[in-house]
Amino acid sequence: MQPPLPSPTASWHNDTYPAISPSRPELTAAGKTIVITGAGSGIGRETAIAYASAGAARLVLLGRTKAALEETASQLPDHVSKEVFAVDVTQEDALQRVAAEIRTWDVLILAAGYVTERSPIALASTDTWWQNFEA
Repeated sequence: MQPPLPSPTASWHNDTYPAISPSRPELTAAGKTIVITGAGSGIGRETAIAYASAGAARLVLLGRTKAALEETASQLPDHVSKEVFAVDVTQEDALQRVAAEIRTWDVLILAAGYVTERSPIALASTDTWWQNFEA
């Protein structure tokens, strides 16, 4: 597939290629705990699959929708410990509760995003504006 827009990148990859293959020994995640926000779809889901391929021992999947997170978990090998947390990543207190339950981890992947409904800026609340800005 070619880039969807004009791209300054000379090589466009849509799959794992040798330089970033999770099977390379120096890229191993063996024995590690990986926490991924936005793990219910897109980049977050693909990141979980890649870390499972790289030997991660424990994948902690965070996202808004439990069903989507469980779909991601179902695509991971049985030997990987999987934990699912349906949580709003814009709520700091919720994230602190999850972090306390997880306890320790080796890698944190921030693949979640926050987008509000489209509206004229004059009609947007300042709370929503700051939430977009800080997310």
